[in-house]
Amino acid sequence: QLKEEICEEQHEFSCFFRSANIESCRKVLSAASSFGVDLPLSQVDFNSRCAPSHESAAVASLENSALAAVASTASANVCPGAGTLMKSVVDFAPECFESCSSLCQPVESFINQYVSTPNNKKLQLKVQLKEEICEEQHEFSCFFRSANIESCRKVLSAASSFGVDLPLSQVDFNSRCAPSHESAAVASLENSALAAVASTASAEACPGAGSLMKSVVGLSPQCFESCSSLCNPVEGFIQSYLDAPDRSKPMLMAQLKRQICSNRQQYMCLYSRANINSCRPILSAASGFGVNLPLSRSHFNSECGRALEATVEEAAATAAAESSLLGLSVSSVTEPTGNVAATRFEQVQSDSAFRFAPLGSIVALVAALA
Repeated sequence: QLKEEICEEQHEFSCFFRSANIESCRKVLSAASSFGVDLPLSQVDFNSRCAPSHESAAVASLENSALAAVASTASANVCPGAGTLMKSVVDFAPECFESCSSLCQPVESFINQYVSTPNNKKLQLKVQLKEEICEEQHEFSCFFRSANIESCRKVLSAASSFGVDLPLSQVDFNSRCAPSHESAAVASLENSALAAVASTASAEACPGAGSLMKSVVGLSPQCFESCSSLCNPVEGFIQSYLDAPDRSKPMLMAQLKRQICSNRQQYMCLYSRANINSCRPILSAASGFGVNLPLSRSHFNSECGRALEATVEEAAATAAAESSLLGLSVSSVTEPTGNVAATRFEQVQSDSAFRFAPLGSIVALVAALA
């Protein structure tokens, strides 16, 4: 009964084990053995006794490494000022925290919160910690970088001993932090991602690609072998989409559509007769993220035609408004007749300056053509 009461106030009783107090308090704790009472003599031992049964062995198993870590120059250098339990974690893989030293404090904070939280509140805490980690997704991605993943996986795997299931790859991490309608789609790429990492074909198709892009390439390496110039832009689009908040996604999709259609010839590679069969699995997979891509050349041309017409209409309307302020006829800007209009549309469509010009330049161009 007393143990339960003490463990319910674990944070309060941890005062005995703080680095500033442990030497003086250990005398009191040790004296209890004279009364047949076996009290913990360290923070790790205290955490172990108060931990749930499935955690007790895991926390206790850290004791030896923790004691070694206290005196460990490597651990001290990596996360200076770390407490005993954090030092034991660092001791699993000092190289990991050497590369990701900015994560020492947040990780220690998460560990201390988790260990000191009563069992009936742990589930709620996990949800809270997940949100905090995903808000700093870029920072925590340090664990999953190609240079760090081997050493950091030891730390991530060890968490399972405490009943905490952490992601072991960048793809899994992105999946867990993705909005709910994307999670299943990202997670479904995991197997192909793991295969793609070791795939020579994928490496040849898009050398230097990140884990998520490798998983996309893994769906159909032949597509990106034929359209290798699309590796970088496609990877950029994927990352931009996953990083964008839900409320910004429609605006982002409109922006990406304009970029793609303004470089239509480059993206036409996906829809060529030689490539469409191999590239269609990739185009279809996008629907799992709520992105409906054209699955045929005619559909692609149709979509880009509408996008370009909308852009020209918007530019013409703006030009008309600005011209009216200058005393010009609105009809002279917006209502060319017959073949002249078709010729001008073709000029706008093919002019690369139009494609990449800011809106002001577009307005000037439309006004000049009129």
